[in-house]
Amino acid sequence: MSDKTINRIFKMFQWTLAVIFTACLLITFKLCLVSAAESGDCGADATWTLEDGVLTISGSGNIQSYTEDNMPPWYETRAEVMEIIIEEGITGVGELAFYECSSVQSITLPGTITSIGNMAFAGCTSLARVGFNEGLLRIGENAFARCESLNAIMLPSTLIKIGDQAFYRCSSLSSVRVPAMVSQLGTGVFAYCTGMIQAVIEGMITELPVWTFYGCTSLVSVSLPSNMTEVGEYAFFDCENLENAYYEGDANVGETIKEQIKQDVPNFTEETEGSTNKGSSTTLTQDSTGNIVKTDREVVEKDDVTIDVTVQQTKPVDSNQTIHDVTVDATIGGENGWN
Repeated sequence: MSDKTINRIFKMFQWTLAVIFTACLLITFKLCLVSAAESGDCGADATWTLEDGVLTISGSGNIQSYTEDNMPPWYETRAEVMEIIIEEGITGVGELAFYECSSVQSITLPGTITSIGNMAFAGCTSLARVGFNEGLLRIGENAFARCESLNAIMLPSTLIKIGDQAFYRCSSLSSVRVPAMVSQLGTGVFAYCTGMIQAVIEGMITELPVWTFYGCTSLVSVSLPSNMTEVGEYAFFDCENLENAYYEGDANVGETIKEQIKQDVPNFTEETEGSTNKGSSTTLTQDSTGNIVKTDREVVEKDDVTIDVTVQQTKPVDSNQTIHDVTVDATIGGENGWN
């Protein structure tokens, strides 16, 4: 082998070593960046850590609000977030905080949370369950918009405000009860919740806002508070299956409300009789770990439609949190009619 050939081979070997060395440096640098992005601040006194798909928020005070130009530090890896843990002490969830965390399936909010910001959980398409605790006062605009898998919620009795389109296009949401303390209900809060069957409004509102149940094509029954005097424009538009609107206020006002509903649902019947409340029950039990479990159940029948709602609240012995679990079963003629 000639000296010229040996020199060429030696130079190629040197070049190969240089490429490998450079690649190793780049990989090491990238790993350092990833490691540095696994924790940080997300509020004046709040911190976050992301490890093995679990995003944990600790500290006190609010999770800061973000904007389209300044998204949360975990936003780029949001699809990898499988679970969100917000610890006691955090008092508010800022705007866009968990926007489009599409792999998260459930979350329980601590009892210290008093507010949820605009679009805080919007686009969390796999989110099926949210555990709200007593103490929550405000839910912001579009807070849970497009949470397509969210199938049941129990809003706490302390809630006073629900922002515009807060549950917009939550297509799997089947039942909702707006608590009596709610005095501010935004527009289109439940618009396009196409799987919703039953809704109970107990809030201190005199007018059902525009677009409230717009496009809720599966809605069968709605209960309105006695202090309500008016139904906003398009509040029930395209609610083609609406059969019952319960109202125990002034009879003359009730007639006006029925006529307003018929503007959105031309085939809506003025007949509000015929539905039978088959009874409700409340039981208190203690599970094997000592937790107190409260179960509320209500069954309503109308012709061949049966709606069975079960709400279970678990109070762990070692926590101030209350875990809510809501089950809704709707059947037609003895067979499941809705998912």
